[in-house]
Amino acid sequence: MVPRKNQDLKPEKRRQLVAEMYLRSWTMRQIADELQCSTETVHSDVTKLRAELHEQGITDTKELLTIELASNAEVSREAWKAWLRSTDTTKIAAIMETALAAGKLDLVEKALERIGAMDVGDPAYLNVLNKCGDRRAKLQGLDAPFKHAETDTDGNDLSLDDRRKKVADVVAALVSGLGGESQQVAE
Repeated sequence: MVPRKNQDLKPEKRRQLVAEMYLRSWTMRQIADELQCSTETVHSDVTKLRAELHEQGITDTKELLTIELASNAEVSREAWKAWLRSTDTTKIAAIMETALAAGKLDLVEKALERIGAMDVGDPAYLNVLNKCGDRRAKLQGLDAPFKHAETDTDGNDLSLDDRRKKVADVVAALVSGLGGESQQVAE
């Protein structure tokens, strides 16, 4: 059992934090490490959370979808924050200003080289954002396959015979447009 360094954390507050982290897809071990408590405590809190959700009737697909989308949005927000932090060059600029004020041109040159060599922004965060977008689209059904069917002018699906006739008409039109004689295409 991990000794509790965080003894002043009240059970209600801990359960709230456990719920937030669990809904963000943290493992029980990660939650226990972060809150400095045992995995048994986290497991107990998660079990209570699941029971509460079940008690509240949150077994409905819409409710679960809402929870999953909220979790996805949280990951996306954190990835954006991390991306923005990774693009921040203000620390290097501050070092350059200090070096310039002190007359240390060699430090200024090193800072400029570093900025020039930097790929500003960590692409790993963009990858996370991409995955969040893909997951959100799947959850919302935006990536669902949809039917492509030939229809008549009223929007009704064409029968197989009607589609064959339409293809034969197109082929005949192409052949006659090329200067050849129109031939009947066998059905």
